[in-house]
Amino acid sequence: EKDKLIQMSQMEAAKSKEREQLSSQLFIQAVSTAQREKEKYEAALKEKDEAMEALQKEKDSSKQLHDVDKAGMMVEHDGPSCADDLIDDDDEDDTSSIFSLEVIDEEAGIAKEVRNNGIATVTEKSDQINGTGITKEVPNNDIATDTEKNDQIYDKEEADPNTPNKKRRCHVIAGALFCVVIVIIAIAVPIAVVGGKNKTEPNNYVAQTKSICGRSIPIDLSDTSTWPSPSTPTLFQADYDWSSITVVKDDEPFGSIGIQLNAFFRAFDYSHDTRLPLYITQDNYFFRAGFFQLFMGGYNMDASFWELLEGILGAKIVENEAALNREGKFAIDHKTPEELNEYVGDELVATQIRNHRDTILRKLFQYPTLTGGNDDVCSLTLSEGPSKKYTVVHLSDETTNSLLSKLNRSTGLDHSAAVEMSPDYVKAFLAPLKMLNSDIYPIATGEYGTVDTSVADRVQALIDDYVLGDLIRLPTENRHLGSVLYFAVLADVYIGNPVDHNSMWIARMRCALGLCSKTFILTKKVLIDWKTEWASYVNEDNYLELYDRETLGLWSG
Repeated sequence: EKDKLIQMSQMEAAKSKEREQLSSQLFIQAVSTAQREKEKYEAALKEKDEAMEALQKEKDSSKQLHDVDKAGMMVEHDGPSCADDLIDDDDEDDTSSIFSLEVIDEEAGIAKEVRNNGIATVTEKSDQINGTGITKEVPNNDIATDTEKNDQIYDKEEADPNTPNKKRRCHVIAGALFCVVIVIIAIAVPIAVVGGKNKTEPNNYVAQTKSICGRSIPIDLSDTSTWPSPSTPTLFQADYDWSSITVVKDDEPFGSIGIQLNAFFRAFDYSHDTRLPLYITQDNYFFRAGFFQLFMGGYNMDASFWELLEGILGAKIVENEAALNREGKFAIDHKTPEELNEYVGDELVATQIRNHRDTILRKLFQYPTLTGGNDDVCSLTLSEGPSKKYTVVHLSDETTNSLLSKLNRSTGLDHSAAVEMSPDYVKAFLAPLKMLNSDIYPIATGEYGTVDTSVADRVQALIDDYVLGDLIRLPTENRHLGSVLYFAVLADVYIGNPVDHNSMWIARMRCALGLCSKTFILTKKVLIDWKTEWASYVNEDNYLELYDRETLGLWSG
């Protein structure tokens, strides 16, 4: 027994040394990457300076020729004459905080953040998964805070007919310089950031189409012909002249973001089933709680904002319930968020529900919350690297997982493996996809409160696995809800927990965006090549299983 203990101690020491070496290698690679980015940036600046110098020389030369011409000498005017305000040096973007790369040192328990200026900063990393995982906020200043409009370049009209090339040469030089500036802006601001709520300028609505947070998606959000399900903006044509209505208003929020999404969307179902026109107040519980953390955040909430959102949701949006009452409109049999979460009607079928949810989600994803602050939904995706291949595994707390037996009875299948999220279960999906050489990010959520220590135990089991251990990455803790959700939605592979409503909505969002084929949430064992293997039983082409009320009940979205 003593020899066994000695052997185990030696193995642990060897493993620790290996991790330390790996951390050192990653750190060196990160510094090298950061240095290369710095060199690229400096080269771009140098190229810009050279272009500016050439422009100044051309302008000086033009001025000299002009002076000689005024003196009465015969000179051919084919040189450029550019305006003095062609370039404004004060408009240069500062990219010193872009391209941050985080390296996790498992032994020292720290996260080293290397930026493109070649200087590493060190922040402490928690030994356990933090209690609120997906829901807490952390400042993130690594996202560009604004986008600059390109100044229009004007050439002064020349009256002299002997100077046909002046304007053209000026445009060539200005165009070259403009390209350099565009390169710098492309490096510094990979994603447009919308105007803040406190700003007075008009909103600039820039819709995302073929990519989100710098990651491409299989469909074009603005082109319905590329959508895997048909556009269905409304469930029925409501008569808004009626005085009897149903309303989503300023009730107390209930449950997690997943449960809030349930309640919000089921308000549309209730409106359909009762044929009551649906009104949404600007002060409703979902807008106050989670909605703007995910979509449409950062804009000025002016008349154009509410008009755009009204068109996306396909329902009337008013200031508050009092405004409705003044118009003689009153809610009939109002349902609270908790009641809506439990509402499962019997009129709509899975296809109608899917089409409606898909349509609204695709429109909302065109306007993610991009603020450049700690509530930017792209902060985690950008800090970890938008071009990297990675997997997200979704863990949940014991309170959430206690509902497993109810889900199993409803579906007639055992989903305990998805709840446990064991190393073997994770490897069963990643091995066929050849994803066992890419990073794996565990995320954790709780439906009703603080995530308990069971989540940390399951993360530790993944870290201790011989195959998965070196692939596990723990991003900066306490990330904002929106950034974690988007990070999971945009992952190459997502392995979810069907008991968790947050996880179910991430799966639905992925399918709406055309990412269903590598989404594993409703799974079962099947016989493949004479072997029993884990597989998804969600049809990746229509994914109606995610909206089947008969089998999922309250989990049907």
